This record gives sequence, structure tokens and C-alpha cells, in this order.
Amino acid sequence: MSKLGLPLFDKIKNKVLKKSGVIVMGRVFSPEMLVNFQLFSAGHFAMLGLFVVLLASIIFFRAKIRTSSLTQNLFRWTFLTILVLSEVTFQIWCFRYGVWDPTIHIPVQLCSISTFLAIYFLLKPSAERFEFLYYIALIPPLLAIITPDLLYGFPHYRFSKFFLQHIALPLTVLFYAIVQGYRPTFTAIWKSALLINVLALPIALLNEKIGSNYMFLEGPPITNTPLSWFGDGGWMYILSLAVVTIVVFIVTYLPFVFIRKATITSYSVGIPLIFVNSISDYVLFGEHSPNFC
Repeated sequence: MSKLGLPLFDKIKNKVLKKSGVIVMGRVFSPEMLVNFQLFSAGHFAMLGLFVVLLASIIFFRAKIRTSSLTQNLFRWTFLTILVLSEVTFQIWCFRYGVWDPTIHIPVQLCSISTFLAIYFLLKPSAERFEFLYYIALIPPLLAIITPDLLYGFPHYRFSKFFLQHIALPLTVLFYAIVQGYRPTFTAIWKSALLINVLALPIALLNEKIGSNYMFLEGPPITNTPLSWFGDGGWMYILSLAVVTIVVFIVTYLPFVFIRKATITSYSVGIPLIFVNSISDYVLFGEHSPNFC
């Protein structure tokens, strides 16, 4: 939530607090904050642990998953269901409790854009679509899991929705890299950066028109996140975001560069290629031949 949205949030909260007779289950979904989110609280660590356990399971059982189309489809449809329900139920929740506001709840934040790209990819997987998804839906959701822009704590619906959605996004990317053998290319860094900037233009106009802060183009969120390091807005803030986006995309690609160099070097000095392939398979890439560009 942006700093601009905090007064609106207080108005919504005060309006809801006037209502009484809400049952316990209803309070889990009520806009009234049951527990303020605390960074690195027990609930936060539980979600971080869930991500680590799920990723470790994909890595350790990758060989068995590859041999079972049923298991692969189970992962695929689980990711798809979580992502679809995250966006749909959030809009329903906003309308149900009368808190929907165009300056906050239009699904054009980066996480929603990543979600729509992931849904499209899961419905129609392809190498080209994976390249965009890899750069946009891997590091940003991981950073969001570590430093969430979240006001609701466990056991609120918004807490569960936030973490399940942001866990499903990088797991989708890593599942298709580890199990299915999909690869990003270096040229896709510039394509993905261009896509982000093209999307940012109409969103910036929307922000100016209705006073919103989608994609945090007007300034960082109210909670402490890495975006807070770049200032409170203005052209230097926007320029910093553009530069950092490219840097993050390049860093995201580096593991593939290191594995490729290790493979070529090991082959030239006579280390068996099967040994190097087994290491790269264990680290990230699966047993398929990488497509470097």
C-alpha cells in the first residue's frame, strides 16, 4: 500500500469497526486487522519455511516428477488454481466488504501482472513465454516474501492470500526450470525490461489521473521494503527503478552463465562431462540441454 493510501485505509478500517456482531470466521475475512503484520514473526517465518520446503521437494524429487505426467500436471494445475483464486477472491473480498477503491485495487501492480503472465504461461507453456516469466516472476516475488508490503497478519485472509500468491509465482518459474528444463536467454533481459517499461507508461498516466501508486511509480510503499532505498519519488526514483530492474534481471541470469562456464572449463581440462552435468542438474537446470543465447 502506498503512503497515499494510508488515510483511505484508516477510513475503511474505522467504517468497518462500527459494525458489530461479526462471527469469528467472518473476522478472518473482515477488513478489520486482527493482528498487524510483523516482519520476521512466527507467521512470517512459517511462510518462508513453506517456500523452502516446497522448493527443496521439487529439487530432491525432480527425477521422479519427470517420469510422471500425472504429478507434473498436478503441480501445474495447483499453481494455476492458486494464482487464479488469489486474484479472483481478492476482488470478491474487496466488493463483498465494500472497500474496493480504484486507487488501490485495480490489478495492475507488478505482482498482479506477473500473476496474469504466469496464468497465461501455465495454460500455454512455451519457451518464449517462460523467458518473460523468468525475469519478472522470480526475484520480485521472492523479495516480496522476505520484505512484504502487508498490513494484515496471520490468520487473516489477506495474509494467506499474499504469501500463497507470492510463493506460487517463483515456484512456478523454478519448477519449469528444474523439472521441465526451460531456460532463459540473455536477450530476453532487454525484452523483459522493455515490456515492463511499456506497461509502466499507461500505468503512470493512470496514477496521475486518479492519484494511485500502482507499480510504486509514485514512490515506495508505506512498509519498509528495498524500494524505500531509492527515495520518495520523482525522476531520480524512477531512473533508479529502471536501472535496478536491469541489474536484477542480469543477476537473475548469472546462474546460467556460471554453469555454462563451469561445463566448458571442466570439459577442456578433462573432467568427465557427466559429472559436471550432474552438478548443474542438482543446482538448478534439470537434465535437459540448456538453450543459451
